Amino acid sequence: MERSLRSFPAPRSGGGAVVSVLPVGHYLGERYPEGLHYVRVGRDHQTMTDDEFGVWVLFHQDNPRVDVEAVLKLAAQADLPDAETAMERLLSAGALVKVTDEVAFAKAYRLRTLLVGLGNTPEDPDTYYVGLPGHEPAQLGAGSYELWQWSALTPSLWHTCEIRAKVANAELAPADVVPELLADLRPLLANNCGYLDPAT
Repeated sequence: MERSLRSFPAPRSGGGAVVSVLPVGHYLGERYPEGLHYVRVGRDHQTMTDDEFGVWVLFHQDNPRVDVEAVLKLAAQADLPDAETAMERLLSAGALVKVTDEVAFAKAYRLRTLLVGLGNTPEDPDTYYVGLPGHEPAQLGAGSYELWQWSALTPSLWHTCEIRAKVANAELAPADVVPELLADLRPLLANNCGYLDPAT
């Protein structure tokens, strides 16, 4: 795993906002005889041990307060040894990213989608389903579903923010809609409806 630490410095402020940590990469499965898990990040394959993979999975949560401390506590509960070292390796490999500057993050990454759309229902038109026929689907709100269905056409999350700000027909700058987009992104990552990849 040979990459520089992926972390975007935030402007100084007096607030105590939680720094989000998000998973990056397309999981390709466990391979033998090595017994390692493979994740594609951009054009590179990264490998993970079972313990590193466990830590990586723990960051796939629909929770805006998932940070380093929270995941380390979860890792301890899951009996994952040396989770902090595993997390540092994943950060340096680019398989995790600390989101300390949301605009910089949105410009640096894009969402690549997985699964298929299964629509909604007359009984609950505001809930959309994504998954595979015959399997339990993910249930998404309208914002997450909209992000999912159009991401293949946008080169970065920032481009999506530019479109959302324009469509809103209000005096909004793209930066104003980044927090909303991140809230819509988390359910997609948590339910394996897509994955983050470096923007190209």
